[in-house]
Amino acid sequence: MESTASPATYVASGTAFVFGLTVNEFAAVAGIVVAVATFCLNWYYKERAAKALEQSLKPKEDAVDYFFED
Repeated sequence: MESTASPATYVASGTAFVFGLTVNEFAAVAGIVVAVATFCLNWYYKERAAKALEQSLKPKEDAVDYFFED
């Protein structure tokens, strides 16, 4: 019984929260969610770009060995 009660409680709580908001409050919450999501996505892709740039600037071991063989 407890495994069913917990999700039902969360759904009821979320529903009461969402439908208890006015249009202005809902827009404000949606704006905050979008802003946080945009920040996270930008951070993720900037981090990937930085790692790719770092990897491209790293010298290739095979190329160095090829040109400077003993």
